[in-house]
Amino acid sequence: MFSTIYKQLNKMFADTRAMAMSELIMGIIALFIIVLLATAVIPTSINQVTTTNTTTWGSGAISMWSTLPIIIVLVIFLIVLAVAIAVIKRYE
Repeated sequence: MFSTIYKQLNKMFADTRAMAMSELIMGIIALFIIVLLATAVIPTSINQVTTTNTTTWGSGAISMWSTLPIIIVLVIFLIVLAVAIAVIKRYE
């Protein structure tokens, strides 16, 4: 039974198109997991940043601190975009 499964897997992955397709599917799944984790973590981190007590801070530090959530979202967006572009370029 296991030898039959092994032979089928060998045939499937011997074809380069099937291998490329399986890698593409794994890349899409990985991208989906990254987006899912980011959407779970981002709201909590932004909430923690925005509820920080800044009453004793200077005005410059407060203004820089208030831009941090925007920077966090932008960086995560750029990381996801870079991964997507890398996956697309690999299969052109």
